[in-house]
Amino acid sequence: MAKKGPSSYDQVLSLLRKNPELRNDDKALRWAYLEGLGLVVDIPLYGRMLSEYAESKAPSFETIRRSRQKVQANHPELGPTDPEVVQKRKKKEATKGTFIYREPANPAAFPGGIFK
Repeated sequence: MAKKGPSSYDQVLSLLRKNPELRNDDKALRWAYLEGLGLVVDIPLYGRMLSEYAESKAPSFETIRRSRQKVQANHPELGPTDPEVVQKRKKKEATKGTFIYREPANPAAFPGGIFK
């Protein structure tokens, strides 16, 4: 069996240690991650783009975000450096799990009339 490379967690950990600016921006972190895998190409007149193999070889963006979240939970010193980002993430964490999705009531679905 072929040996796999480093996990997404390890790669994100390395990126956050080397580049503090990536701690604040998931989009920049994704680009840096994909560049590290060699999946970003520079095309004259178009600029930087994902290679044709990116879809099959790269982890999902959500995997990268979750890895960043886990790294920052395990290594608080690698947390965001921008106070505005810190504030937004704290606010989001405080409201986590407080919303319940409910289907809108449809009176026509209850012909017996519980909505009378």
